[in-house]
Amino acid sequence: MDFHVNFPEDEHEQEMIEVEVFSVIDDEGNEDFFKKLDEITYEGGVYWVCQEVFLDPELTRIEEEGDIHVFREVETQGEKFIEYVKNYDLAKRIFDMWEERLKDEEEDK
Repeated sequence: MDFHVNFPEDEHEQEMIEVEVFSVIDDEGNEDFFKKLDEITYEGGVYWVCQEVFLDPELTRIEEEGDIHVFREVETQGEKFIEYVKNYDLAKRIFDMWEERLKDEEEDK
């Protein structure tokens, strides 16, 4: 699914940016929405660094952004899925790698 989000450039002007959003059903059956920020490969695994987003009632616009979450890409019977990384140390390692990548990109600018 694609959603739009407003990023104000100044008080009088807003720019519409299209963002891909996906949903995950949690253990309690609630649907949570995320946008993928980056993909990190670590020790043979592929991890997604994602930010939780909160949508308007019509599910057409991002109203608010939430916490960062780490998912692992898994393949089962030829199909790819993602699952939450529940191991805190692993999730922290992936998050730290992502932050370092952002820092390096900023320095390269």
